Order: sequence, then structure tokens, then C-alpha cells
Amino acid sequence: MPVASVSVQPLPSASAASPNPTPCPPEASQPAGALAWVNGCKILIAEKIVFAIDKSTIKPQSFAILEAVGDILAQNPDMHLEIQGHLGEPEPYPMGRNLSRYRAESVRKYFIAKKGIHPMRLEAKGYGATVPLADSKTEEGRTKNRRIEFVIWKWRGGMNRVIWPGP
Repeated sequence: MPVASVSVQPLPSASAASPNPTPCPPEASQPAGALAWVNGCKILIAEKIVFAIDKSTIKPQSFAILEAVGDILAQNPDMHLEIQGHLGEPEPYPMGRNLSRYRAESVRKYFIAKKGIHPMRLEAKGYGATVPLADSKTEEGRTKNRRIEFVIWKWRGGMNRVIWPGP
């Protein structure tokens, strides 16, 4: 499968005069040929991240997508991500939540090892099948629900979620 070559540019700088940091980059549509792009509080991807069945091993066909996301992170050192793992069909707890977390963690480790992204900028979370996009009673729905999402939770000093202090 041919891989599109895309030049990644850093996001526009937040104004130094702005009294309130921006919690998310601006909304944007997919640039032509882009494998990954920033759209509001998410990094969207052109194709799904694919794993071995019932494992957290990333298949090589997904490396180009991960490289593109990693390039966005490298060009925007103030961007912090929550890497969310989601499953296609409900699994007994904690098995489903664990597999989705292990998959998110595999993606996190990829960015750290292959792209040199600082671990403190990346948080891996597994949601199992608790946040479906479609009805999991059909194969089409389960396929849509099985995914990795990249949510920007900190950017240029702004945060798009509340982080509660520990005990």
C-alpha cells in the first residue's frame, strides 16, 4: 500500500497577548493526503490503528499512521495527549478494559521509543466498550467501535478537562 508523504507544520502560535490560554487547537478539515491532522481537541487519523487479534501488538500496516501522529507531537512540544483504547464489543470486566488499556499503552510506548516523545506528555487509558460510537450488535458497529483515539488535553498552557489533584 503506498504511503502518502505529508509535511507536518507546527500549529500556529498562541498570541502572547492572550490572557487565557487556548485549550484546543482550531478546528480543521483533513488536508489532502494527510494520514493524521489536528481537528479541535483531537488528532484524527485517516486509517485505524490495527492490532493482532486479542493482543496489544501493533501491526506494521499502522506504523505510517503512528509516524504521522508522532510528527504532529514532535512539531508541537506543548501538546499533551490522552491515547484512548476502545473495543468493539463488550468483554467481561476487567478483560475488555485491560485489553483496550494495553493497546493504548502500546501506542504510547511507540511514540516514546520511535519518536522520542517525553512520557509525561502521553497518557494511555482503556475504556473497553464503555464509549461506543455505534451499536455493537452488528459487525459494522463493532468495527466502528474498535479504535484508538488521540485526545488533546493540554495545549499551549490551556487544558480541555479538569484534572483533580490526588489525595
